[in-house]
Amino acid sequence: MLEDTIRLWILRISNERNLPRQCQAIYIGMFQSETVYKLHFLGSLKFDIKDSDWACTNEEDYIPKHQYLKTNIPTTTHWKDFESQVVNIIKDLYSASNTILSQGNNLAAGFDSGDLIYINTEKEMPFIYHIIPSLDWEKAQEKGEYRPPSLEAEGFIHNSTEEQVVPVANAFYARQKGLLLLVIDPAKLTSPLRWDPPAHPAPESAPASLQGNFPHIYGTLNLDAIVEVLDFAPNENGHFSFSPA
Repeated sequence: MLEDTIRLWILRISNERNLPRQCQAIYIGMFQSETVYKLHFLGSLKFDIKDSDWACTNEEDYIPKHQYLKTNIPTTTHWKDFESQVVNIIKDLYSASNTILSQGNNLAAGFDSGDLIYINTEKEMPFIYHIIPSLDWEKAQEKGEYRPPSLEAEGFIHNSTEEQVVPVANAFYARQKGLLLLVIDPAKLTSPLRWDPPAHPAPESAPASLQGNFPHIYGTLNLDAIVEVLDFAPNENGHFSFSPA
């Protein structure tokens, strides 16, 4: 079983030595060979939750003796299914608190060519925000979860940081009424959160806040991750403003 294979691999790494104190994060990377998927382990000296480059190997990083693991999962298996399996296994191993995974202050996993999925971070992740019509919010409450059309069409739910909310609202929701602003705690999400370039690139003249990466939820939004629901109405000129409490 994949779970047993990964558990034994992590235990083998754990028995080599403790994670060096200077390591700020652990990354479990995934990639594919010609026939099967493989994993690798990295103890990184750098960490930036908004910049995935910290997960790229540098000479100073901690590389264990048993760095790589060859799984028996064929590459004919969809990569998303494999990634989901691995992330869930790593979550369980981290919760057990008896391996090297619990020694890192920050833990993430993902495909080397894709986005990181954060399993744990010592840094308090700032709230993220989602603009939603009030009618859609009522439907979400009835269903017990939120699945906007973008989840089916694009595979994720669009969100914004505190700095991005107003530029996004003015660019895509100008003069619209009946809107609410969901305040979301990333630490309570049950679906993966990833930081991606904007799905709809802004023109070069757009504010800098529209040029960076955006927080996307890859799955349904569990309602208990929503810490506050705010009225979000434009002013008389049809423009939005927002000042967090």
